[in-house]
Amino acid sequence: MPHQTQYDRTTNTGGGAYIGGNVNTGGGPFVGRDQITVPSPQNAHLPELQALVIELKGLIQEIKLPTEIGEIVEGDFERVEQQMAQASPNGAIVKNRLSSLKELLSGADAATGSMEKILAMIGKAAQLAGSLFP
Repeated sequence: MPHQTQYDRTTNTGGGAYIGGNVNTGGGPFVGRDQITVPSPQNAHLPELQALVIELKGLIQEIKLPTEIGEIVEGDFERVEQQMAQASPNGAIVKNRLSSLKELLSGADAATGSMEKILAMIGKAAQLAGSLFP
């Protein structure tokens, strides 16, 4: 039988990678097989929710709401924006204020046809908040 050296080895990986020596990752992680990265739920849809809130705020400013309702709506949006600007937003506050906005505006008598669009957008924002802050 012939003598084998370390250079005579045959390794069949079936198409996968093979490392036959030391690995220097430079301080990063070493993934020996499959690496699965799951995005943090906090970050998954936050930019989308933030953009939706900004768009909603602009649409609501264009409609004529009674003064007392307009003040409440403005305050609710401020609370939502404050929470989303924090490193760890309080999801209960965000979801509560969005629900409050939807309820308040669905009963508001606004002289505009865009209320249906606004209510649908608030519903989408509440759904996003629900997935961000279970």
